[in-house]
Amino acid sequence: MNKKIRRLAFLICMSIVGSAFAAEPEVASPVDPVTTLSGSYAEMRRNHFHGGLDFRTGGQVNWPIYSLKDGYISHISISSRSYGEMAIVVHPDGHSTLYAHLNCFVDSIEAIVRKHQYEQQKYEVEVDFAPGEIPLKKGQQFAWSGNTGSSGGPHLHFELRDTEKNTQINPFMYNHIFKFEDRRRPVIWGVKLSGIDGKGTVLGSKARKFSTTRRNNKKTLNNGHISVWGEIGIAIKSNDYMTGTGFTYSPRIMKLYIDSALVSQVHIKDIKISDTRALNSFIDFAQQQTTGEFFMKFNKEKNNPLTIYDSIVGNGTFNFNEEREYKVKCEVFDDFGLKDEVCFSLFGEKRDLPPASAPSPDLIDCKKGGFFEKEDFLMYFPNNALYTDFEPNYTKRHAPSARYFSDIHTIGSKETPLHTMCDISIKIKNDTLKDKNKYVVATINPNGTVGRTIAANYVDGFMVGKTRLLGSYAIVTDNTKPHIGALHTKKLTANPRIVLKIYDGLSGIASYNGYIDGRWVLFEYDAKTQTVFCNLRELNIERNKQHEFKFVVKDKCGNETVFSRNIFY
Repeated sequence: MNKKIRRLAFLICMSIVGSAFAAEPEVASPVDPVTTLSGSYAEMRRNHFHGGLDFRTGGQVNWPIYSLKDGYISHISISSRSYGEMAIVVHPDGHSTLYAHLNCFVDSIEAIVRKHQYEQQKYEVEVDFAPGEIPLKKGQQFAWSGNTGSSGGPHLHFELRDTEKNTQINPFMYNHIFKFEDRRRPVIWGVKLSGIDGKGTVLGSKARKFSTTRRNNKKTLNNGHISVWGEIGIAIKSNDYMTGTGFTYSPRIMKLYIDSALVSQVHIKDIKISDTRALNSFIDFAQQQTTGEFFMKFNKEKNNPLTIYDSIVGNGTFNFNEEREYKVKCEVFDDFGLKDEVCFSLFGEKRDLPPASAPSPDLIDCKKGGFFEKEDFLMYFPNNALYTDFEPNYTKRHAPSARYFSDIHTIGSKETPLHTMCDISIKIKNDTLKDKNKYVVATINPNGTVGRTIAANYVDGFMVGKTRLLGSYAIVTDNTKPHIGALHTKKLTANPRIVLKIYDGLSGIASYNGYIDGRWVLFEYDAKTQTVFCNLRELNIERNKQHEFKFVVKDKCGNETVFSRNIFY
């Protein structure tokens, strides 16, 4: 081949390669510009894995929000809690994307949402859409960022889902679009060793925590000689970090080696939405409830539904049954492959094991579930409500004051997690109230004060409801009306927003409704700040005159408060 032909072939080849590299990306970033993340995919939160990425929006609301790919809006949810104002977009490749904590939608979509809110006379609505009803193109703006729902500051919460499997996927598969950079490795801060009930011991105790330290330029544990015997579970406390931000995240992959053999490998990905609460089985839940620390376990509990265990020997515990030194290594990796590890020795030293818990006829099988029933208390555990077999350890004691309308019933403790709702029934003592709606089932704190309430109804002398918490319960009454306070109801011509503060001290707010000149008007509710507000500019009301304003709040026991005032707008 002569030089001219060779050069021509080279130029043709490079033009093909260049056009391939210059091809339009298959996705568009949901925000622009992309700055840093305040939350990462599957990081550990209270009672759940974080479902996606939290894109920071410079401490401001109303950044444009764009569709990642072609698709259509299938669902919009407006809530005062959780996701706040949220949309789900379905894409033809089998993925869905979720955009949450929005401030509002573009005008055409906002009009549809407002129509449903006024038809239902509710701020909080759920709306489903047919394919093609609200189509979107890749990169098309459809909303504005906000701080609604359970948001701790302005940002976009973004999730990538497998539509058919209903799993949350790691959005970092599109980091070639987001262009996040990271040079900060994850860090292992501590290790916890736990003896399995009746089968293992650590330094003569059931469990011990150790912090990490550096010796000879290697990370190890702060205790030089750790004796163990029997079956032991190992857990680590670790955080991940990213360049350019002080936020903390969770590692992606964990590995446990004993004597160079891989015992357990965990890859935190593809979390089923129905299983996200199983975080409480992945972590040492009792430790988290006690100290707030998240220790991630290498062993898998009997009824843990998570599929994050890539490789595991047995259930991930290890039987230290030889009197010798065992070499242990724990590794963690982040989304960028950055790594930390801790290496330490455990010394098998034979000793008597603590007695196992005595078997009980009340034991609830975690897979099958079942009833626990006493004369005036009942709790039903559906199948798969528990991660391990459960000993109820039920007690009953008389209530300390006339405020209570039942005994105080204790079943288990807050240190045992529940995966699903369970039915609970408590008998009312001195069932004298004419208005049965005033009875409330409440948790009782260790100091005897009333905690949170659960949804329950009166049925033939019992209060029957559902709960996902173990601990102490009793029946109390709620006769207190909700509170309404005026934050801004004057000088509305200059600042046309009515703002009120509303809250209820026990059963919780059931409904809130605002009326101007006798006509229902939309008030938006922010539960985290306990405020409701109405933008008068959105209303078709006559200007420059007095108007009759009324706001009504009801709690879940039917107690009602009415706020009335003449306003000028």
